[in-house]
Amino acid sequence: MIRVQHEEGTGQTRPQFTFEDFTTEDFKKIRTIIDTWDSLQARLDQKELAATVLDQSPLHDRRMELNANSSRSRRAYKVSEEVWKQFDEIADRDRIQKGEALEIALLDFIERYR
Repeated sequence: MIRVQHEEGTGQTRPQFTFEDFTTEDFKKIRTIIDTWDSLQARLDQKELAATVLDQSPLHDRRMELNANSSRSRRAYKVSEEVWKQFDEIADRDRIQKGEALEIALLDFIERYR
């Protein structure tokens, strides 16, 4: 049975649990959460840091901001093979069309140097 404790001065209540409130399966789930917490937290921290360092929204969120109905033009430019290789890897990894990735990069460039 879950009990409720009233917090003085706040008017709020919060549940109070005892060991008897949990089943063996509940304890297994809690143990799994505890065992994986550090690695999950590290992965989240790494993603947040990457987004902060790069000062950008996640790539797929940015993709959704593009105007799909805008007319498109085709251009050809020379780019170093190493830069193109890295671009290919990121586009493949994140499963984004190269044209969309280039449009996002150009928008960032325009915003930065306008």
